Amino acid sequence: MAAPFDLRRMQKLTDDKRQKLRHFRGLVSQATLSNGLGDWLFEWSASRVKLGEALYHPSFEAGIISLSVPFVLAFSVEEAVETIYHEVGHALTPGHGHDEIWMAKVAALGCKELRACASVSLPPRNPRRYVACCAYRHRVYQRRKPPKAGAVYRCQGGCPADLAILDWRDTAATSLS
Repeated sequence: MAAPFDLRRMQKLTDDKRQKLRHFRGLVSQATLSNGLGDWLFEWSASRVKLGEALYHPSFEAGIISLSVPFVLAFSVEEAVETIYHEVGHALTPGHGHDEIWMAKVAALGCKELRACASVSLPPRNPRRYVACCAYRHRVYQRRKPPKAGAVYRCQGGCPADLAILDWRDTAATSLS
């Protein structure tokens, strides 16, 4: 399960963003109540990997639906509503993953995207300016700060010693000529 969203971070959000989150929380409540999931809980997550998640625990006969704050804030209303339908579909079909039963349920809910998950990504929070790759090209290393002058950085992926030294490149200095 993704880390819960720290509500103290809400204070840093603009009024528009807080209003958008309140709106989507209301949409989730409406979707869960109208589908007989009134005992399910809702929470925000800070995940930058998962758009949403529906966790079901059979002993409690209830679960938790969570939505990612970074994704909800980055997406349009339609994309976020699709994610809500997606997760409510999981809540209504526990144990079915993304099979035909789940697809039929989310289609009945009004979901237009019947894929297992949307192909979306967020831009990195802190883009890495310095990049290095080992001689075998099997591992890429990234840093925000420049490598220390005179320091020797080695690949940690099992490269032979003579091929393990990393050659750092400044991506900002790369020209397109």
